[in-house]
Amino acid sequence: MSKGYKQISVLFVLGMLLAACSQNDSSSALSEGSRTIYGTSQKGPFVKGTEVTLYGMDEGLIQTGTHFSTEIDNNRGEYTLEKINLENRYAWLVANGYYIDEMTGDTSTQKISLNSLVDLQNRDQVNINVLTHLSFDRIRYLVKQGQSVVGAKRQAEIEVMAAFGFSELAESFDQLDILGSAEGDAKLLAISVMVLTAANVGDVTSRMARIAMDLEKDGSWDDTTL
Repeated sequence: MSKGYKQISVLFVLGMLLAACSQNDSSSALSEGSRTIYGTSQKGPFVKGTEVTLYGMDEGLIQTGTHFSTEIDNNRGEYTLEKINLENRYAWLVANGYYIDEMTGDTSTQKISLNSLVDLQNRDQVNINVLTHLSFDRIRYLVKQGQSVVGAKRQAEIEVMAAFGFSELAESFDQLDILGSAEGDAKLLAISVMVLTAANVGDVTSRMARIAMDLEKDGSWDDTTL
């Protein structure tokens, strides 16, 4: 496939997503003395009403019992969690809802869930996407083997990119956006579309689960049936 054709294809997909997103792009103000966590939730963009939950995690990635929930209030997948107080810097984000198909611009007929393990030290903006989901189990496995969360996240992200034939990224997966213009954003979009090529949402969910399971123990994608 020629470089020019690839660029046209990516622009077409982005155009479909932007056309499908609503104009309701309101943002929440930061309350004095509180911390606000925000970002995007995307397979394609999750739609208004999608539930986003944040669970506090300790350095062993064990839940601390603290959790906060909100709903996405527009069709760009943007969420805001206000007045967040956490004991530790790590958190598990989960988005569960309908999303806009990256290729057709239609809303999915079934709900899907995506996970993201994030490091909130000196960072309030964190995203949920296909890459954060595919690296989730691998990160937890490496931490159980004694690695630090920071080291486990970095190793898992390098391995996931290699599984799809891409070089490592400078950015963390939770900083990528399929509507963004950076190289990492384009790679996220490409992988999201690859995962989408299934008959229905159930197949997409199953495919992501199989890839994540295959990567979990050794960081290598060995399932040739996929």
